Amino acid sequence: MRRRKEIAGTLFLAFVALIASTTLSRDRSRMPTASGAPSTPDEGALLSPNAPAPGPAEPSRDISVTELPVADSSISVAKTKRFQEAKKCAGVVRAVESMRTQRISCDSETRPDVLASCKKQIASFDEKLERAEAMLSECPPADVGDSESRYWRSVVEAAEAGDADAALCYIKSDVSLQRPWSSEERARYGILAPTYIDRAFSAGDWRIAEIFSMGPRGIPSEGLLRTQTGGERTTQYRMNRLLRLGAVGQYAMLLDLDFASPDETLTRDERLAAEAWAKDMYARYFSSSPKLDSPPVSCAVIDKDIWPYPF
Repeated sequence: MRRRKEIAGTLFLAFVALIASTTLSRDRSRMPTASGAPSTPDEGALLSPNAPAPGPAEPSRDISVTELPVADSSISVAKTKRFQEAKKCAGVVRAVESMRTQRISCDSETRPDVLASCKKQIASFDEKLERAEAMLSECPPADVGDSESRYWRSVVEAAEAGDADAALCYIKSDVSLQRPWSSEERARYGILAPTYIDRAFSAGDWRIAEIFSMGPRGIPSEGLLRTQTGGERTTQYRMNRLLRLGAVGQYAMLLDLDFASPDETLTRDERLAAEAWAKDMYARYFSSSPKLDSPPVSCAVIDKDIWPYPF
């Protein structure tokens, strides 16, 4: 009997050690690398735009999306409100600063032909600048740097509280902080962004496909999105095909034209793999999402009514 107890005790300790080792290994695999990205993919990796495309015969599998703690509902509502207000004010400050800078530039211009063109352009600013300055009076006093910092803090807080719109803004990170990103911000983005990306795909949110459909020039130059995608042509085509499955009318035609050039560099195998990925994702997550008759808009900080330049 004593011998049996000793054996049972040994087996129990071995089992506990195995569980601890497995847990530690899994936790380490989810830690960010120096680049800010997880060192190895987790169960949600299939949702990544850069994940290998599943073969047509592969069965679908459930995706485990990392859950963040959800804040108290009243706190979440307050954070969402702060995010919306800070986003609006950031857009207003950007517009006002852009128009004022353009006016200063015109005033210093000495070439007659350029000056005439410049003055003609800023003459069209008057109404928009007046409207923007009226909106600015409703925002906390701030220069561009302060406004962008306040906006980014609100994005981080609202996204962590579960706001889907803020999470997309976090992923896109279209913000100009007037300073370099800190190592802590980069590391945190490397952990949170993949989770928010997975959530958006698993929710069938077309806006995440729009974000990853951007080419290198469309990705915000000062943001952190480049740690998740470089605007690779294969990723663009995956998103194009996914969006096309939900598109109707003229928008569907425009999506088809995007990759219709005879100079297109994608190979046949790359196209087939991207199309398989898109069909799989659509069937599992987007088939019940609303149809698209125009491009989905993600995290539009700029208000078109006050922005001085064409979109």
